Amino acid sequence: MFYGQDERWEDGCDYNCQCVDASKGHYQCAAKCLTFRDLPPECSVLPAPQGKCCPIINCPQGIVVNYPDGYQPQ
Repeated sequence: MFYGQDERWEDGCDYNCQCVDASKGHYQCAAKCLTFRDLPPECSVLPAPQGKCCPIINCPQGIVVNYPDGYQPQ
C-alpha cells in the first residue's frame, strides 16, 4: 500500500503512522498505547475494553496515574 505526503494510517492496535516524506518513502510511527512501568502495587492493568486497543489502569481512590498531555486511550 502507498501513502501520500502527510497521510495518516493505523497499524492495527500497535501504531499510528504518518508519511513524512513521500518522495523518499519515509514515515514515522508512534505506539498507540502507553507502557506502564513501576505502577504502585495497589494498581492493576485491565484488558482493553471491547473495540479499543489500549489496556486500562485501575487504581484505588487516592492513587493518581499521570498521563501525558493530550493522551487519549485508543
